[in-house]
Amino acid sequence: MNGAEQSHAVARPSRQRIGPALRELRARRGWTLADLAHRAGVSRSQVWRVEQGRSVPSYLTLARLAAALGVEVTYFTAFETTASELDRDLTAYLDRLGIPRDTWGEFRHLGIEARGALVDALRRLTGPQERSVAGQRAVEAALVTRGLPAAIPAILEGIAEVGLGPLAFTQSWMRVEELPGDRLCLVDRLSTIADAPGIDHLQTFRLLHGVEPPDPRLLTWWWTAARSALATTLQAHESRVIYPMATIERYLATGEWGMRFPFARSVVRAHAEATIAFLRRNPRYRVGLLDGSPPLGFLVKETGGALVFPLREIDPAQPPLQRIGLHFSGREAAGRLREYFDALWESIPPERRDTEAVIAWFEAALARLEAAVEREDPAPER
Repeated sequence: MNGAEQSHAVARPSRQRIGPALRELRARRGWTLADLAHRAGVSRSQVWRVEQGRSVPSYLTLARLAAALGVEVTYFTAFETTASELDRDLTAYLDRLGIPRDTWGEFRHLGIEARGALVDALRRLTGPQERSVAGQRAVEAALVTRGLPAAIPAILEGIAEVGLGPLAFTQSWMRVEELPGDRLCLVDRLSTIADAPGIDHLQTFRLLHGVEPPDPRLLTWWWTAARSALATTLQAHESRVIYPMATIERYLATGEWGMRFPFARSVVRAHAEATIAFLRRNPRYRVGLLDGSPPLGFLVKETGGALVFPLREIDPAQPPLQRIGLHFSGREAAGRLREYFDALWESIPPERRDTEAVIAWFEAALARLEAAVEREDPAPER
């Protein structure tokens, strides 16, 4: 069989479908080819050719065979329709999954039940994926046509229905970071991208998401790659980050980076100091402190990649969310997010997005933290 024949082997002519049905009925009755030929009044070789798919029986021959087997002729026509539909669906699934066409010929040897079971399995396998792709496209269309904040309800609903899980989200963050171009980020927790000492990324992941990564080394590699990608971005491009000021103040005062767990004050201090050092080392890295807290955060690159995610309090009494974000790749969607970000950035007073002023704000917060520590644990008298 050549390649062209093999590529269409799943969808063969009707003789390939009637033959297996005829052979199956004969086998159920325990008859030989000669037995069926005798009862139907046709030759043994004719029955054999039909079963092997080497000839298409006339209506009269098919009627004789059906009568001998005790079924209506419509059994074979119904079988033909069912088999045709199964072959069509199987061909579509094999093509969609990228199964090499030169292997499709193997599936023609499967019986009707086996093909039906295979189609059902492939339908269950690809159904969620198809729904996810369709849901993703619908959300992206809502973002492109409506913009933010009008599309926020659709995005939050899309995240709940077809969003990325924690591992896929972490990997997607790395991939977006690795894209070239300016970087915009709206988050409600002080970034750990500066690699503050004392922050255990693996433990943070476990507490935030309630799942264990299959390979902790992979998680470490993703975050290392994301930090490296940010450093590369800052060599030629700008990064602007917006934080809701109230949540950062709370973290610096209480260590509450997320409601599910607090960081120790020593870690908070090191984190704030690392952020200040990062701002001083990287003039292209800028921070803005926003009044209020938007419901949606995102990371977006100028070239079109974007991640969106809800900005929410993590309630320790509730189980972690299974779906936490969406990844967009279209330039139109990224452009809408950039428009929204720029509007928020311009709404921030200049003294809260000037780098030196932001550094001074962090230093003042650190001083308050030190004072609180001294009040709670005063130095012993000499």
